[in-house]
Amino acid sequence: MIRLLAEHDREQVMGFLAPEGTVNLYIIGDIENNGFGQEFQQLWGDFEATGRLRAVLLRYYGTFIPYAPGEFEPDGLAEVLIGHRDRITIFAGLDRVILPFETYPGLLPENARKRTLSLLELRGGDRLAGSEGGGLGGQAFRAGPDDVPGYLRLWEEVNGLERSDELERSHRREIEQGTGRVYLLRQGDRVVATVKTTAETSSGAVVTGVTTHPAFRRKGLATSLLVLLCRELLGEGKRPCLIYDNPEAGGIYRRLGFTDAGTWVMYAVGLPPGEGYLP
Repeated sequence: MIRLLAEHDREQVMGFLAPEGTVNLYIIGDIENNGFGQEFQQLWGDFEATGRLRAVLLRYYGTFIPYAPGEFEPDGLAEVLIGHRDRITIFAGLDRVILPFETYPGLLPENARKRTLSLLELRGGDRLAGSEGGGLGGQAFRAGPDDVPGYLRLWEEVNGLERSDELERSHRREIEQGTGRVYLLRQGDRVVATVKTTAETSSGAVVTGVTTHPAFRRKGLATSLLVLLCRELLGEGKRPCLIYDNPEAGGIYRRLGFTDAGTWVMYAVGLPPGEGYLP
């Protein structure tokens, strides 16, 4: 049986997600931070006849993420996805969870682009010392809501990300509510490097948006911001996680101590090919 989840399902759902907390940071974070009654967020559960939960599906704006701990029958959740086909901009999850959905015709638009990425986690900060790269040669600071247009402009310039009112509202909400944080590096009045978190929970955070303007690369600027952010998260008892498919970036992450936590598959609709723009 498929049904929308509500506040009275919280305990069962969080217990269902907890054993694979790292791979479920997006879903856990969105439940902790937004609950079940928001217009921009919905969660569906797939229940057995006994009432046991066997799979869930998150919608956060146009991002849809399914999860199941083992084998499951995807028909019901596939129908939900097909019913929301026009809203999908990202369909993503663990490779073993996404695979059963790939055989359903009409589930995704024809222009959906598939990417396979690595999911990493950082369990400690031993390797962060001395890893600041070239240092922060400009003005590094934690962004406020009014800084959102500036770093979205950088992402647009570097990766062709199309800014939208919805995207800006989402980022402003994260900063205002403390469910995500952004560090920026400025040179003059120009944002030249960024790193951010999303889906922060009481125990972890997804690191994304690691971007440097081409004119300022090979100076260790984004690495310096990443080290700054990871130290802050670890100091708060939160485990940093990230998703990537750039081998060069992967080498940097692993040198900083990130280790494998799974394989992530993402279908993107109408988004640029660059990484870093997950919810």
